[in-house]
Formats: sequence, structure tokens, C-alpha cells
Amino acid sequence: MIELRFSPELYAGSAIEEAAKVYTDFGSFQVEQQVDAYVVRVEVPAAEAAHSEQTLADEFANYALGATIEQRTDD
Repeated sequence: MIELRFSPELYAGSAIEEAAKVYTDFGSFQVEQQVDAYVVRVEVPAAEAAHSEQTLADEFANYALGATIEQRTDD
């Protein structure tokens, strides 16, 4: 399991939730909102080992950043 932390000053919570939905076929995501960060736990089941947890975590973070940017430019 990999734990990612996203600053709420930089990332939109809805973008993080969206990323979790988009990548749900590749692994499991636990999203928790804390006072100072959104914490996301990424896990790839052994049966789905075609994708490493690190690769999935990196792709998740990229998607969350892109979705945050899109949401902010749409406002």
C-alpha cells in the first residue's frame, strides 16, 4: 500500500474523488480528508499485479492534478 497526501490548498477534493472513480478498475483507493491534507491509500491486489502500486499512484496523482486544473479554469 502507498499513501499519498494532497494539500487542500493545491488540490480540489472533488478532483481527488474523480480520480479514485476513474482508476477503480486498477486498484483500491481509500480517500480521507484530514485538516491539513487529503490522504489517499492506494493498493493493487496481487491478482492485478500487472500494474505496480507506484505506477498507479503516480497516474492517480497526475489525473488529480489535471482535474484540479480543469475545474479551476472552468470557474
